[in-house]
Amino acid sequence: MKKLSIIVALCAFVILILPKIFGELVKHQYQTVAAQFAHRPNVTVTNQFTDWHWFNGKAMTKIILPLGNAKLPPLTVVINDSISFGPLIWSKNGFTAALANSTSTFTVDGLPINPEILTLFNHSLSASTTYTFGMDVLSSMQIQPINATISNVHVAAKAMTVNLMIKNRKHVDFLLNWGGMQINTPTLTQQFGVVNVESHSTVVQGDIYSPQALSTGDFAMSLASVAVEAKTTQKKIMLLNNMLINGHSRVNKQLMSMAVNYKIAQANFAQHVIKDINLSLLMDNFSVEVLQKIEQISNSIPKAPSHQQSQQFVTEIFGLADELLAKKPTIRIKNFSLSTLDGQLTSDMSFAVNEALFNAKNPKSIFKAMNIVGNGQAPEQLLASFGLSPMIEQYVQHGFIAKQGGLLKLRLTMQHGQLKLNDKVLPY
Repeated sequence: MKKLSIIVALCAFVILILPKIFGELVKHQYQTVAAQFAHRPNVTVTNQFTDWHWFNGKAMTKIILPLGNAKLPPLTVVINDSISFGPLIWSKNGFTAALANSTSTFTVDGLPINPEILTLFNHSLSASTTYTFGMDVLSSMQIQPINATISNVHVAAKAMTVNLMIKNRKHVDFLLNWGGMQINTPTLTQQFGVVNVESHSTVVQGDIYSPQALSTGDFAMSLASVAVEAKTTQKKIMLLNNMLINGHSRVNKQLMSMAVNYKIAQANFAQHVIKDINLSLLMDNFSVEVLQKIEQISNSIPKAPSHQQSQQFVTEIFGLADELLAKKPTIRIKNFSLSTLDGQLTSDMSFAVNEALFNAKNPKSIFKAMNIVGNGQAPEQLLASFGLSPMIEQYVQHGFIAKQGGLLKLRLTMQHGQLKLNDKVLPY
């Protein structure tokens, strides 16, 4: 009988007491995140809690942020959450064991798009979020298909799903899938293909919600196609196929390295067909401490800085140059290449700054301190097709560009303030 009484008491505690405790924990989490965002410049985040009961409650979060254009009103996002408190939560999928679960609706205002389209967007957007017992966040957002004709413009947008997981306030996994969209105007058909975005990151400095947070990880984004076609001629004005962006960032001994790769399988425009476009960008030896200081300075700039404030910002940034350059950071374009019917263009370039020649009090000294080395070659016929032959011929005559077997070759260097093309000084 005593054991039965203990079991009943435990059940009562779980069912009746814990929901109230969990509700307060969720409210505290909302308030903590809002307080962290309050440190971001020009961003306002407020919470309002209504109908906060023993087993459930409602929260309204309002986010106001500038769009970067003083002529445009700020973007306003209002999120209305209906929250159920754990430990046992009933939903359409059955019982779930969690700290809390919420369903959300959104109202977005201030986007510079047709008001009717914005209304349809607001009605199609919803999300659900689960807070685990360890305060991890598992969120799923859905945007339903939109099909509407407004002012002779037909918009057919497919569904979008976004999944977000935040673990231990350190690890973030993000997945986005969008089926694409077609826009028909009286003169044009514009098509955007399937979009996929995936990223996995870990915060290495700061709190995940703070403006000074610094993360490393991997990301990838793909876009199946973009096409613009004239209805009168049924000819494609522009076509892009299989675009991909991916990259990663790492930190070792408080130095950050980053790599980004851009690829486009095919691009058609103005009667030109370009294939296998590649750009590989590498950045090495960037001090984490200095990057955070730059981020902190950037976050202190007001929305519409005065001339004096802008000058102060530049002065503060240049004041960090010695610290940054002490670690010998480098930027490299490892590969920029593309293929055409006339042949292949290839190039590479590296960029560094000699800290011994740079004086932070004299920003113009950067030109003397820069070390640049670049190489490139392209088919002569390719540049001729863009109408560049007269200019290219002048450079060839002066020895700045070399001709070899139908190829134009170039080596660029800049050291001690002297710019050279194929070892010949170029005045500037």
